[in-house]
Amino acid sequence: MELKKLIGRLEDYDGIYRKAEIEEAISRKDEITPHLIEILKILLKNPLYYVNSDYFGHFHALFLLSFFEETKAHRLIVDLMSLPDDLPYSLFDDPILEYGASALIKTSGGDLTLIKELALNKDADEYSRSSAISAINYGVIVGYISRNDALQFFKEFLENRKSETKCLPYHTAIDEMLNLCPDGFFDLIDTCCREGYYEERYSTDYFMEAVEKGVDTCLEDLKRTVEYFSINDLHEVMSWWACFQDAEKSLQKRSFKFKKLLKDKGFEDCENHKKKTSKKHQKIEIEKR
Repeated sequence: MELKKLIGRLEDYDGIYRKAEIEEAISRKDEITPHLIEILKILLKNPLYYVNSDYFGHFHALFLLSFFEETKAHRLIVDLMSLPDDLPYSLFDDPILEYGASALIKTSGGDLTLIKELALNKDADEYSRSSAISAINYGVIVGYISRNDALQFFKEFLENRKSETKCLPYHTAIDEMLNLCPDGFFDLIDTCCREGYYEERYSTDYFMEAVEKGVDTCLEDLKRTVEYFSINDLHEVMSWWACFQDAEKSLQKRSFKFKKLLKDKGFEDCENHKKKTSKKHQKIEIEKR
């Protein structure tokens, strides 16, 4: 297939999962990568144009470039996830919640500078910031940052909490500390919980559970979670999306995976998440009618 035609098929959305085209794109990695990067550049220049559109090129570009571990796409992905309000979600929907951390770490090339900047960016969407925080722990698992350095980053992040109102990134930072077995950080975590940055009723139990498991077991558990939500198999990651099949069946198929993500990341009781996912469900209901 001519490259122009292949890209066109990846940009068009007709409800059919483009497995053959994705396979061909993977086989032509070097040839197609510059064009995928250009798609994200155009998206970043005028993101509002693509909100609620049927254009699908940016989805394929994001996931293919992440799968390729293309470092030239890293800053673009960080910049897209740094867009204000809920623009990242409006552009990429649920997949950015589930795979944002993987996209960040896979394109980083081991340099976590921009990921940390996104985590600290108070103007960015709180879900993007939370993905960046989780990406730090992904970095621990793939060897880009030590457990101690990750814990130190989370410690400093939480110590700076008074500089802004309570929001999801602080909850995520505590979650990720617990995932690393934060022995020695109980006082900090306990104080944050008492101040409302985490569910206080769970803090002691979760902390003691992590400490009792020990570092090695915590890291093994974290490794399983990271592998589960990594962009390693594009067909496994993308083919079950609701936009590619009957909405009701898709929601049933994805239910366990998405609920597990929410539980792991502490999103269960977050009102903003309810609002965002309700947009998705409303859209599906309209399509069904």
